[in-house]
Amino acid sequence: DIFDQTHRMVTNPGMLMLPRRCNEVNIFAHQMTQVAKFLETDIHGNKSYRYAKIGDKQDHYRCALNFFYLACKKIGIPDVHRDRKRATMQDTSYKLGGKRG
Repeated sequence: DIFDQTHRMVTNPGMLMLPRRCNEVNIFAHQMTQVAKFLETDIHGNKSYRYAKIGDKQDHYRCALNFFYLACKKIGIPDVHRDRKRATMQDTSYKLGGKRG
């Protein structure tokens, strides 16, 4: 189940790297905990697990992580090579709805 996979991604060290703690990361963490796994029994006595929203039911980041996982399964994840000596640059010249220039 995709929820089981993304749960492992978040709970196993080294599988998901988050930025330094800030308000948005706190929101992400909160939304990741708003879904719980329940064991249900149908009218025929068959048991199965199901995920359901709990708490304030905010799970937007959880859904986004599920879609990210599906995309990675389809196209793969590139290898990560870190070189701490090399400076990294970030492109911040974007404009929403406009042309780059």
